[in-house]
Amino acid sequence: MVYFHDNLGVAPFLLHDHDAAEQHLLTALRMLRGLGDPSEMANVLTNLGSLERDRCGPTGARLLESLAMLRALGDSVNLAEGPEGIALVAAGDRPERALRLAAAASALREGLGCPRRPSSGA
Repeated sequence: MVYFHDNLGVAPFLLHDHDAAEQHLLTALRMLRGLGDPSEMANVLTNLGSLERDRCGPTGARLLESLAMLRALGDSVNLAEGPEGIALVAAGDRPERALRLAAAASALREGLGCPRRPSSGA
């Protein structure tokens, strides 16, 4: 059921129906917090951060929580997406920091041999 809500959150997000996406993603996050599944929680938090970025809202807290979970899990492939998302958030008011974060994410991806997914939008 929890994966159902996560997927139902991603589909409307891609169609720019932010309200429906948020409703499903928050439901998935509540369920995952109850289950204690940090890998899936990190995924949903990243999706919520992307949604907030699209809405031009505050994204940092959810992305940082996701990064902490991914780091604890040792998930370096998905960890590279965190700095990319934070770089996009920082680009508006701190372009120098955004450039450093984007470069760090790029170096991490290159070192891991994992190119950025075309659908990631970062």
